[in-house]
Amino acid sequence: VQRGDTTIMSIDNVYVDVADNTLYMMIPHMPPLKLQGYGTLAQSYRPDLLKATRQMPRIAVKTNLLYDATATVNLGVEARVSNSLTVDLSANYNAWDFSNNKKVRHLMVQPELRYWINEPFSGHFIGFHVQWAHFNVGGLGMFGSEMKQSRYHGDLYGAGVSYGYQLYLAPRWSMEFTAGLGYNYMDYKRYECVVCGSYLQDVKRNYFGPTKLGISMIFVIK
Repeated sequence: VQRGDTTIMSIDNVYVDVADNTLYMMIPHMPPLKLQGYGTLAQSYRPDLLKATRQMPRIAVKTNLLYDATATVNLGVEARVSNSLTVDLSANYNAWDFSNNKKVRHLMVQPELRYWINEPFSGHFIGFHVQWAHFNVGGLGMFGSEMKQSRYHGDLYGAGVSYGYQLYLAPRWSMEFTAGLGYNYMDYKRYECVVCGSYLQDVKRNYFGPTKLGISMIFVIK
């Protein structure tokens, strides 16, 4: 018999946990099982707070498939810190030049605190994130002629809010869809052309708009 975040009673694959004065009955990888009382054990731990849920993951790793499609190396780690909160940390790195001197070179770090509507790693969540990036981009004609003929080298600082949904696929595997809006402050130098070019100007820019977009594959470690 144990307390806290560990099993206090085991009956085959059924586990009863106690956390935050709430009794949990969990069957791994099964939908929640609603309890209508559990004898003296439930009564001794405040039956008014009795609820059931599946066993919640504690830590997972992930990769954003949208970044993968642009040859950007990326890795995310997410950890549960309570019965409704997780902390997510992602990092992206791109050091490549593409055809016609196109480049989206950057290093970005984006931590996020998430509140889960149901339970961590399942269903809907709302997040608050901050971010920093160092970038060297240019030759991107799809964003206009100036972007095609110029190179931008500098830093970005920002914050935003996000909404997401995590879809269960199989034991230890799930998929996450998320998007965010917020503010970025950019401080960069603009150069005349993509390859060499003369220095043109220092730019300090305020940006409001999308700050996060992801379709991620997730693997639960434990």
